[in-house]
Amino acid sequence: MCRFLLVFFLFIMMTTLAMAEENAIELTGERLTYLSGGEEAIAYNGKLTHKDFILEAQKIHIYLKKKELEAEGNVKVTQGKEEFLAETASYNWDTEGWRFRGVKSEFTGKSIVGKVFFQGKTMDKKPDLTTVDQSIITSCDLMEPHYHIDAKKIEIIPDKKVILHGISYWDFGIKLFTLPYYVIFLDRKEQLPFIPVIGQSSATGYYINLFFNYFVNKESYGTIYLDWYQKNGWGVGVRHYIEREKPFEKGQLYLYYSDKEGTDQDTLKGNLQYQKKLDQYTDLNISIDYNRLLEAQTDTFSGQLALSRKQGRTTTSLNLSYNSDTANENSNLTANLDYGYDFGNQWSGRMTLAYKDLSQWGNYNDLDLRYFVSVQKASGSFNYILRYEGHSDLEGDVYTGDPGRFVFKTPELEISGANLRIGKSDFYYQTSFLAAHYSEEETGVEGERYRLSVRWGGNSQLGPNTTVNPVINFIQDFYGNGFARYIWEGNLAVTQKISHQVNLSLSYNRSGYDGATPFKFDYTARETNYASLGTTYKNGQWEAGVDTGYDFMGESFTSTIFSLKYTSDKDHSLLLRGSYDFNQGEWLGLSVGTSWRFSKDWRVSLDGTWNLTNGDLQALQVGLTRDLHCREITFYYDKPRDTFWLEYSIKAFPSQKFTFGGQ
Repeated sequence: MCRFLLVFFLFIMMTTLAMAEENAIELTGERLTYLSGGEEAIAYNGKLTHKDFILEAQKIHIYLKKKELEAEGNVKVTQGKEEFLAETASYNWDTEGWRFRGVKSEFTGKSIVGKVFFQGKTMDKKPDLTTVDQSIITSCDLMEPHYHIDAKKIEIIPDKKVILHGISYWDFGIKLFTLPYYVIFLDRKEQLPFIPVIGQSSATGYYINLFFNYFVNKESYGTIYLDWYQKNGWGVGVRHYIEREKPFEKGQLYLYYSDKEGTDQDTLKGNLQYQKKLDQYTDLNISIDYNRLLEAQTDTFSGQLALSRKQGRTTTSLNLSYNSDTANENSNLTANLDYGYDFGNQWSGRMTLAYKDLSQWGNYNDLDLRYFVSVQKASGSFNYILRYEGHSDLEGDVYTGDPGRFVFKTPELEISGANLRIGKSDFYYQTSFLAAHYSEEETGVEGERYRLSVRWGGNSQLGPNTTVNPVINFIQDFYGNGFARYIWEGNLAVTQKISHQVNLSLSYNRSGYDGATPFKFDYTARETNYASLGTTYKNGQWEAGVDTGYDFMGESFTSTIFSLKYTSDKDHSLLLRGSYDFNQGEWLGLSVGTSWRFSKDWRVSLDGTWNLTNGDLQALQVGLTRDLHCREITFYYDKPRDTFWLEYSIKAFPSQKFTFGGQ
């Protein structure tokens, strides 16, 4: 039969009303048939293109009145980045829902390396949920996969999670275990181990960690933990998650009880994290930690509450924090209220109240209130800020243990300029002026300070291979008591490309000051006079480097780092690093790291650090890995801890590892 092409637009009808033009369908095929007076259309070896999907099949049957289609024979549906192969498929335009039989597809996510493949007896796909019955899932891309998971049902919430019901895990030709539920998160990298963790360590002896994932619905789910440690007893816990989108609500509750046999250290721990959007303007965040030592009947508690609201010209936030410790008999409460208002025409204001209540039970209460007000105006290239800050001892100085580090601005005026380019060069300058009356609580000093600051910097390209970056900061202070002081700091950084293989970087920093200040809070750091040098050599797969520095004030070298690196590909790398003390004339330490595949199926890794001063081996871990195509088995040995363990992992789920041995 000669192939011909028919292209037309079908509009899904409801009685006599047509759909909007954007829902038009383009249908092509080798043969096209109309039925029921044009209410149905059948395309053989057809292709249907809609606004968000493409359907290909041996037969495509469209029902206009029911707003449905059916397809059979080598069905292929492409929707965005998703692709589904099936024996038959049906679709409803009202619900935007698909139903497939004999389906195959794949998915990925942040926690997955590569792709995960699945096939199922039936699949129902809606915009927010996909359900697959009687399915097989694996990340192995072979016709006969090395491992697979049988699941009675799979629920896929796009970009969120995959819920597996009634699953059995198969590998090495046998069923290894069965679980009623398991959840794979697609929006995060951290995952619970897929199978129980069994091991042994010197600290805990033999141990086993079991995990049971339960699922109430797509908005409510969690994990139950059951742990046993030979030396530390047993523990049981639960972590429950809540995630809702409309209205936004997200939280998790964690409770864990541990019974440490033979001790009085039985504990109950709890943690709550909660976020909620109260309305379109207001957000709520709560965080609570609780720890109770049951035998001693002592507990510690800490909680934080943050409430933020932004509406129109106003921005408001309230932050509360409370901590208590019954063992030490103390508690503290802090509250911060921040209010901002935009007056328009680049005028804005801000007010902050900070309350503090420190209590040593039966001894004292320290009550403090700090208040802060500011007004800001932007004009041209300058920004003007006027600030006022004060403090009140609400307990009336009954408690005299205040930290005394408060410095109050009564008031402070700051005028700061933007970075201005100097001519057509790549250099800029920036100036600011600060005038204030300060009250320093710790020393009792009060007075004025006037500060002028100038910053100059930029970069200069001296030829194609040399870059110079100078920066100079200068500060001049005048005080109301007649004191004066200036502070300066300069840094010069030079990078030089000597050849295609060799790069050189040099940095010189020097700072100093002259004069005195009556205030303690604006004491300067010590004078500096320091230079650093770094050079790298790259040639093909090899790279060598040296980094060192010299302090002219202390007349001493910093530790010099020598490095040598070889990388041919991701499976063959070697790194050596050594530190040398030129002042003492001795090597301080040496570290080595390597990952080397010496055959198709075997890879060795080594990480070690030696203290060459005393000869101690600080760390040495060796791993021998057997590559099993889509899985890996690694034997690890740790020399300083004299322990070893075996690790089984699936490459697609790097965080899901089965470990046996002592870590």
